[in-house]
Amino acid sequence: MGTRLSALVVNYNTGSFALRCAESLRADWQLEGRAAEDLEIVVVDNASPVDQEPWLTQLESGGVKVIRSATNGGYAAGMNMALAQTSGQPDDVVAILNPDLFFLPGSVGTLLEFVLAHPKCG
Repeated sequence: MGTRLSALVVNYNTGSFALRCAESLRADWQLEGRAAEDLEIVVVDNASPVDQEPWLTQLESGGVKVIRSATNGGYAAGMNMALAQTSGQPDDVVAILNPDLFFLPGSVGTLLEFVLAHPKCG
């Protein structure tokens, strides 16, 4: 088993961005030959006032764990909610991502190498 990554995203009216973020992360993960079971993505919809179901449903169909919060407790509360839903272990890497982040080919490996070489960075 390689490095495990739990990627956390808070969505608030940004469903199309969250979908592209998750898709680009998964694509680069696969491109680097990493095991699918070593990546988990959790998206919390923070009570978006505009219907996000088309994107949330697509995320779920792609294997993303989606949490639909009934209230908007803010960004930090959404991240805490996402973190609580991960299945990771203490040595796993956790990525706190904004939904408008897009992973370019080769970026995941570079980021993981740096984090693992510098465990005090955050």
